[in-house]
Amino acid sequence: MLNLLARLKDAFDLTYVFISHDLAVVEAVADRVAVMYFGRIVELAPARQVFAHPRHHYTALLARSAPAVGRPLAAPEGADAELPDPLSPPRGCAFAKRCPAATDVCRRVDPPLEDHGSGHYAACHHPAG
Repeated sequence: MLNLLARLKDAFDLTYVFISHDLAVVEAVADRVAVMYFGRIVELAPARQVFAHPRHHYTALLARSAPAVGRPLAAPEGADAELPDPLSPPRGCAFAKRCPAATDVCRRVDPPLEDHGSGHYAACHHPAG
């Protein structure tokens, strides 16, 4: 199916909105990637940049969580933390409780989606790498 979508995309110059939790599939089919957490875009960039140099700590957690040949299956640090209550969203960054870089500002102020160069956007007060 993915090969068919790729052929149709090339043949008809199509654009797709492809939604998946499978990062390997996303990496294979996407030119640009928007990573969402708790209903908000936390990172937006060309696919190669997102997978090579994630700027949001949630994106990095997703990348570390994806199965890879030769890497043991284990939940990365922060993966088991309690998720926010969707009926009572937290102030600030929804990922703050799970984030290794979170500070007080993260728990108080919603981070804006900012360009970190080359069209690589992240909504994080303390972006990675």
